[in-house]
Parts: sequence; structure tokens; C-alpha cells
Amino acid sequence: MKVRFTRWYNTVLTALLGLLGFESCESESQLEYGVPQADYIVKGVVTDDAGNPIQGIKTKFVHDHYYGEKTAITDDSGNYEIQATSYPDLYNCQLIVEDIDGEANGGEFLSDTLDLSTKKPVQIKKGDRKWYEGTYELSQDVKMKKK
Repeated sequence: MKVRFTRWYNTVLTALLGLLGFESCESESQLEYGVPQADYIVKGVVTDDAGNPIQGIKTKFVHDHYYGEKTAITDDSGNYEIQATSYPDLYNCQLIVEDIDGEANGGEFLSDTLDLSTKKPVQIKKGDRKWYEGTYELSQDVKMKKK
């Protein structure tokens, strides 16, 4: 009798939750079902102490609420741009810059980690007033020191 009641109860509960719209989310653009998200564009210029742009520097966006790694390599003008989707806050968010090619870019430079938590991003695209908060841009220029 108890097995029959449990089976009946589970069937009714499953049907009720299905009618109410509780299901899993299979969209890759959303981190989790019902979790706010925002797109971030982190960009800037990497220069040496003299203000000369450095090419071939690896920039990495690190955020506690982002799963995965987003990186970019600076171009001839020292510019980088990283795009990532994450939760709409910058708590514990960092930019890591590393010299990955040694002497090839004009010298060997020390790696650096910059805290982006204190920066105020600029909203460049409005959200849908539901779970998507919009697109934010964050500019961070970096001066690297030689080894």
C-alpha cells in the first residue's frame, strides 16, 4: 500500500510541476536557470614604463562567478579586449597580465594582477528587465615593469 501511494504521489507531483513550468534550462547563454547574468567587455592598452605599447602579452579575466577562462593577447598597439558572460557583479574580479613570449616583445616583463572589483563598469546595452542585466564595458590600462 505504501509503495502504491508513493508511486501515485510522485506521478501527481511530477505532472503538477510540469504544468507550472518547472523544468531544466538547456540554453548555453544562461549560467543557471533563474540566475541573473550580464555580458562584460574588458579592454585596455598594455604599455611599458616608458608608455610604449607591448604586443604579445596574455591578458586573462578571472571572476569568481564565471566558470571558464577568458583570455586575449595584445596586438601591435598593445590593445586587448576580452568578452565574457557572468553574474552582474564584479566582486572578486581580477585581470591577470603575463609576458608569454619573453624577449620577443622588447624585453621580459613581470606578471601583474589587477583588482577590477573597485572599478565601475559602464553599461553600453540595457538588459531585458528579467534575468539579463545588459552589456557592461570596463576599461583597464596596464603598465608593466621589466624584470
